[in-house]
Amino acid sequence: MRKGGRRNGSCVRCGADLETTDEECFACGFNPRSGGLKIAMTMLLGAVSLVLLAAVAVYVAPWAGVFLVGAAFVLVPLAAIVLIASFVVTPGRLDKVWRR
Repeated sequence: MRKGGRRNGSCVRCGADLETTDEECFACGFNPRSGGLKIAMTMLLGAVSLVLLAAVAVYVAPWAGVFLVGAAFVLVPLAAIVLIASFVVTPGRLDKVWRR
C-alpha cells in the first residue's frame, strides 16, 4: 500500500480511481489521515457520556458514579493527546482550519 491509503492509484476502501494528488476519495469520502481525529472525537464523546451517566448512576449506586467520573477523568487527557498527535502528524490540516 502506498502512502495516503492508496493502492495502485485506487481507493483502499471502495477501489475508485484516484489522482496522485488526491487526499480524499470523492466516491466514498475516505481519508486515511482523519483516523486520529475520529478516535479523539469518539473518546471525548465517550467522556461526556460517562459523566452524564454518572449523574444518573449516583442515585442508584454511588460507587458507580465515582467510578464513571474517574474513567471520564482519565479519558479526557487521553483524547487531548490523540487530538494533538493527529495534528502534529498532519500539520497541513491546521492550514485548512484557518482558511475556512
